[in-house]
Amino acid sequence: MLPGNPALTTILAMTLSNMGIDFWAVGRHEESLAADMEAVRLRRELSKTDPSIHARLAWSLHRVGVKFQVAGRNEEALDAHEDAVRIRRRLAKEDPAVIGDLCVSLVGLAKALRAVGCSEDALSIDEEMVKLRRGLAANGPDASKDLCAALNDMGTALNRMRRYNDAIRCCEEAVGLLRKLAEMDPGRGRTSDLAFSLHNLGAHLAAVGRNTEALQMGQEAVDLWLALGETDRVAAKDLSTALHGLGVHLSTAGRQSEALRRHEEAVRLRRTPASQDPSATKALAWSLNTLGKQLRKVGRHRDALFADEEAVELRRKVVLADSGVMNELCQSLEHLALDLCAVGRYEEAIRTGEEFTRLRRQLAKMDTSVQDIAGALDALGSLLHAQGRKEEVLLACEEAVKLRRSLQETGTLTVISLANSLENLGFFLRTFGRHKESLSRAQEAVDLQRRLIATDP
Repeated sequence: MLPGNPALTTILAMTLSNMGIDFWAVGRHEESLAADMEAVRLRRELSKTDPSIHARLAWSLHRVGVKFQVAGRNEEALDAHEDAVRIRRRLAKEDPAVIGDLCVSLVGLAKALRAVGCSEDALSIDEEMVKLRRGLAANGPDASKDLCAALNDMGTALNRMRRYNDAIRCCEEAVGLLRKLAEMDPGRGRTSDLAFSLHNLGAHLAAVGRNTEALQMGQEAVDLWLALGETDRVAAKDLSTALHGLGVHLSTAGRQSEALRRHEEAVRLRRTPASQDPSATKALAWSLNTLGKQLRKVGRHRDALFADEEAVELRRKVVLADSGVMNELCQSLEHLALDLCAVGRYEEAIRTGEEFTRLRRQLAKMDTSVQDIAGALDALGSLLHAQGRKEEVLLACEEAVKLRRSLQETGTLTVISLANSLENLGFFLRTFGRHKESLSRAQEAVDLQRRLIATDP
């Protein structure tokens, strides 16, 4: 029980919640989380005797869940989001006006489930949210916009699970609705939402080889954001994302020079905000990595090296203030290792590979998922192979297979990843003349792939 006056405790919880917002806004994330956690504790106790507190408790739990996830504390984030959803499901049965808040909590829960590797469970939550949003869509344009956002989120999730045609259907529905909304109200918000959905639809179409349509969607998204950018500087951020997407589609179409120009323009757009706002450096680092990929594709390995070195430098600085960016730093280090290998700096490439593998292991201590460690080990094996370090190559690749075996029953993507690691290990065994061992790995990979085709054609 809480000591003191419940009315004063209610005010204290509200003050702590507001203080959490302020702490977060000035970058004091740990103090923000601590304030929200205390608000949760107080509101839990208050709710035992005052049911009206449950709605505010759910908001506090949602905020705590978001902040846990940013900090990489994914299991704690999941617990908080599950509590928030549990409360709001109950409240929504009593009062349909709470359904919108329930949908917000479902978004958080789906993200938390994916962060711990539960993609199928997350998709079930997405489907629940879309169903709820459909029921609300008749309430007006804003409710229809929320349905489109839910469809986009589910489309992205389906894409990641390689259910590309389902992803396309979700996104096509969102685009159709948003075109109608934009016709009724051609303001910035409607146009921006449509451009975002077109960008997503382009990515889904590209995944099934419908490259001409993907390119059309990507170009339309860029054109819409360019028009907005003439009067709204905020559109520049979205425009840079769309330019990267268009660059990918152009590259697929074999138009490499045009693709490179789009990626370079996106980086240029992100340099100005990053020079004025440290929080924008994350987006710039991502753009630099994307530019590096295209530079590698056209054989400009030294230029790719410069881009990825800058991305690593930016992400090292960000990690000092936000450990949640560690995963992105690992990705940049992996790209940098490829560049170093391409220009013949093999020892530096291996040291970089060892660094991102070590960081992946550190991340795994905070996260039950080991997929990223396995991926890092596969990449490290390739770097070691370039230096002829055979035994170390096999040790890295065998560990990757072992880690992925432990996860193969958790979903389609993990089975695909295991098959890929088995193929990778088999390749090196074959290269080293150990054909019997290579054959057994290849046979296991084939069996896994056949099983997947039979269960998920």
